[in-house]
Parts: sequence; C-alpha cells; structure tokens
Amino acid sequence: MNTHSTILFVLCLVQYCAYAADSVKVYHSKPVQVNGTADNAKGITIEHTEHSTSVVTVSRSSPIISSAFQTSDAITYMPGVFVRNYGGLGGLKTVSVFGITPQQTVIKLDGVSLNNTQNGFFDISLLPSGMIENMKLQSGGLSSVSGSGAVGGVLDISTHTLYADTAQYHVSGTIGSFAETNVHTGVTLPCSSLALRADAQYQHTNGNYPFVFNQFGQNVELTRTNADFTSYSGWVGVNYTGLQHTTTANVLYRNAERGAPGAVLQGDIENAVARLSERDVLAIISTKVDVNSTLQLKSQGSFKYNKQHYRDSLLVFRGPNGADDTYNAQDAMVNCAVEQRFDEVCTNTQVVLAGTANITQSQLEGNLLTSNAGTMVKRNVYALGLVSTLRTLLNTTSFLSVSTGARQEWYSDVPNAVSPFVALLYGVTRNLSIDALYSYNYRAPSFNELYYQNYGTFNLKPERSSSYTLGSHFSVVNDSSDTFLNTISIKPQLFFINTTNQIISVPKTAVAWSAQNAAQVNSRGVSLFVIGNLLNNHLSCVTSYTYQIVTDVDPTSLHYQKEMIYTPNHLASVFLTGTVGAVQVGGGIAISGSRYTQPDNAIESQLDFNAPVSMFVTYTAQLYNAVCKFRVECNNMFNQQYEVIRNFPMPGRILRVTSDVTL
Repeated sequence: MNTHSTILFVLCLVQYCAYAADSVKVYHSKPVQVNGTADNAKGITIEHTEHSTSVVTVSRSSPIISSAFQTSDAITYMPGVFVRNYGGLGGLKTVSVFGITPQQTVIKLDGVSLNNTQNGFFDISLLPSGMIENMKLQSGGLSSVSGSGAVGGVLDISTHTLYADTAQYHVSGTIGSFAETNVHTGVTLPCSSLALRADAQYQHTNGNYPFVFNQFGQNVELTRTNADFTSYSGWVGVNYTGLQHTTTANVLYRNAERGAPGAVLQGDIENAVARLSERDVLAIISTKVDVNSTLQLKSQGSFKYNKQHYRDSLLVFRGPNGADDTYNAQDAMVNCAVEQRFDEVCTNTQVVLAGTANITQSQLEGNLLTSNAGTMVKRNVYALGLVSTLRTLLNTTSFLSVSTGARQEWYSDVPNAVSPFVALLYGVTRNLSIDALYSYNYRAPSFNELYYQNYGTFNLKPERSSSYTLGSHFSVVNDSSDTFLNTISIKPQLFFINTTNQIISVPKTAVAWSAQNAAQVNSRGVSLFVIGNLLNNHLSCVTSYTYQIVTDVDPTSLHYQKEMIYTPNHLASVFLTGTVGAVQVGGGIAISGSRYTQPDNAIESQLDFNAPVSMFVTYTAQLYNAVCKFRVECNNMFNQQYEVIRNFPMPGRILRVTSDVTL
C-alpha cells in the first residue's frame, strides 16, 4: 500500500469513529471577541482566537476583497504585510509579514497550508480572488499551532460559505487595460441538511504594458513582452450538517499558462521567451463532531498536487532545444484533533484542552535535483500538539485568558523540532484589551534548498526563531445616528523576532550560488491598525502603518548590521469607502518605503518608495430578484513608474469595468 493510500485509509477510519460518537448537545468553539469590533469598517474586524492571540479579519462584504482583481490586491491593506510583486497579472507574488521572508509566512486555505514544499513559499497570484470569503491575519510566529514556517505570521484564507437558505446564483465579468479579462460565476444550492457550492473563474491578460527604464543613462519607454497570463479555475464544495456533526469537502482545480520573463537589464531582458505551465489540484475533507456539550472531535485530510513545466528555448547551454524542465509535487496530510472544555473549574473560570495529531507526506519529482537525490525526493512529518487555555471572568467588564502549548515534529530528512508558545489576553474593560505572545518557532529547509542542482545543500540546519509581540486593542461604539464618529478600533502592536540559522543564498563562484545557514536576523518594529465608521456609517476607513528594521546581526557576517534585502522600513496604507444610497465610492493608497536590493546596502542598490493610488465607483440596483452592480475602477491612477523588485517593472495606469449580478 503506497503512502497516499495509507493516509486516505486513516482519514476514513477517523471519520467513521467520529460519526459513531454519541452527542447530546451541539457545542461550537468560538473566538473571544472584544466588544464593539464586529463590522467596524464594513466587513473588517479585530478579534482574538481561542489561543489568546490577535487576528485581523477581512471578509467579502468589505470592498477590500470584493473590489480586488487579484488576492494580492486585498492583502496589501493588512497590517505589517509586504507583497513582493514581480510585475503584472502573471508575475510571482509572495507575502512577507513583519519583514520576515515569504518562506517564514504560512498561507492557509480553509486551514490547510498552501506553502510549497519545493520552494517553501506560496505564490498568492495562484489563488482565484472570486472564491475567497474572508482572510484572517495572525501577526507573530505560531509554529506550535500552524507548523513549520509560521515565524512571522499566518494568513488563513477561507473559501465561500456553504450555508444558504435559498439557492443563490452569481456571475461577474471584468474587462480592462492590456486585454485584462476576468469572468467569475458561482452557484449555491441548499437541500435540507446538504449544501453545494460551485465556482469557476477565468483570468487573462496579454501583459504587454509600457514602462519607463533607464537605458544607458537615458529614460526610455519600453514594452513588457512575454508577460501574458491565462488561468482557468474551478472550485466545488459540499457540506453536510447532521444533528451532531458537520462534514465539508472542497476541491480546487487550476490550470494556467504564463510567460515568465526575467529582469530587464541594460540592453537585454532575461528569459525573454521563457514559458511556464502549471496545474494544481487541492482536495480537502473536514469533519467536526460534538460528542457532548463540552467535547468536540475534528478531523481533516488534504491532498495537493502541483505540476510545473518550464521552457526556455534560448538557454542553449542546456541542450539544442534549450531548457525543458518538469516538476511534480504532491503533499498529503491527515490531522485529528480533540477539544475538551471544563466549565466552572472554579468560580467564573473555564479550562480548554486541545490535542492534535498530524501526518504529512510530501514528494517532489523533477529533472534538476542533485545527483545524490536522483529524480525524486520525499519527506514524512509526524506531529503531536497540545494547547491549554484558561479563561476567567474577573468582573462584569474584565477577563483574563492564558494559553500555552507545544508541538513536537519528527522529520524523515531534517532534524526534529519542538515549538512551544505562551499567550496572554487581558480584557481590561469592555473596550480595551492587552495581548502578549511568546513563541519559539521552526522552519524546515525546502526541497530546493536541500536538493536543487548546483544550489541545494543536503545538510542544512532548520531555521529557529524566537518571536515576541505585545499589543492592545481599543474600541469605541457610538450608537447615536447624529454623531461624526460611529465606531473606531485601534490596534497598536510591538514585535521582535530573532531568527538563527537563517538560510540565505551565498555565492560559491562568480556564476553559482548555494543555500547556506549563514545568518542571524533580527526583525523589530511597531505596527498600527485603525478601522472605523464615520458620518452615520456612510464613510468607512481602514488605515495601517508599520515601522520595521530587519538586520543581519551575525558578528561573523560580511553584512553585519546591514538591512536585509527587500525589507522596507515603512509600510502604510489607507482605504476609504463612502456610501450614499446606491452609489459607493472608494479608493486606497498602499505605500512601500525605500529598500535595499543588495545585502551590502550599497546606495545604488536602493529602490525608491512607491505609492500607487486606486479608486473605484460602484452603482447597485435591484432588478426584480437580482442585485446588479456596475463598477468602474482605476489602479495606479497617477501612472507611477516603479518596481517592487529590482528590474521587474510594474504596470502603469489600469482601467477596469465590472458588471456583477447576484440572484
């Protein structure tokens, strides 16, 4: 029996045992919410999880998501987030939180990590924006809950809810500059205790946008070529709700073809004709059973498949036909959890114990692995975790919640790890809370870092990181209809993250690099997130600011006390939405400060700050039983010429028109 069949058998066995359990009362574990945070800015909340940690939630009812052409457009407005954008609709887009690398930020979909075992990160451009219901950002490391890579934060994305009283149908279409096209359709069909949701999305652009480049001392206008992108996505979800249990199954399929042009150089464009084909499948099945009013069982299984085919006919040193590389990656996971709640262990005090067991099996097959690895590499991971939470009501307006836990992981190819954490949440009043988190986190080297030809180092040590955060949350709710300020929530947060054995690329010859444990890195700073409604809830505002310093603090390093590349000191964003009757007007600005592109911090390697501005106008009308929306938007409306990554130019002004119908 192969490993994936074994995992499927275990998952079925766990679910059979869960269904067999008796139940007398449904119990749902909910996050502890500070009063007055719900929908402070039309679909944006600040709340605390069952682990006493802090999260920012953005839902589809917020224009930040509903007006986003790509998922990366919405993430930009979350606190402490920097999207490393390689340009255009089809360019690579990775997520960094608090200056930490994309490999040290976990991206989840419905609770399943999307981080690729091959390279350690996830390209957020691969996730269809039309299928997102909400996004939760937990800032600060938490490997004890989310596993390897949860060093800087965790972004948990949820697909559309399957609960609906009546059938719902939705279709939308967008056309824009550079032949941009986006078509999305979805349907939800409820049937007694069963609900079905299906979505499909098509995206395309020719990617031939103009940009200004300094060519041999003169600014000239060039056109980005071979930057086209075409993607087909489909998602099907089924939910069954019984008296004591709930089962959900989701399948996501995506097929994409894109140009993969490299950096724009003096008189040349790297990989000018390179192409990349991708195919992804993600299947998730989850079950939750309420055994009684205080005991809950959960199980989840997932299977990920990713195929990449890279071609570049100009790389003739690879052979007469150039480069022709194929990679097949597979990941299978089973997770089982049990949660026991003890009410009134003493006066106004509750204790919750949660235990988890996890098995993950990964493999990568490709033609550019090191000779000692052959054509296939595998990894097995076994994990056990335990979290305990004590919640006590101090008086009618204040409470205290303390969580502590640890996760033990056993790896088949790298050293094992233990990741503990301690979190504290103190509700001072109904409107003020203070939270603190310490965690010791872990990141296992990716397959590329271990086994990629002429780059990988098979004896790499895992990265270890100590993360400290201290924050507060203050909210005010004014129910008066004639007030200027209706609601406001303010969330400041201090952070300090110390990472040892950080894996970086080190030159070994004039043209070759290798992965090495060669850095100790500190990331420290402060973030501020403010959301609110004004003018009798006609105007909403979302504002974030982060000041961060990320430096190499290894005294033996050639770059001691130098800032890490692509870590801007300043990140800021503002998103405003005004609604009057059927018309909604909104827009945002996302500012990324200057940053270095070389580890020696040479002044000529510094990229200037960028601040693209976007605006939109939406008109909503009711036509019989249909809700119709018409939106006009302009991204980068002042046509700023800029690069997020050196020599990867971003598009200028983009105009889009969208029509949307929901029945």
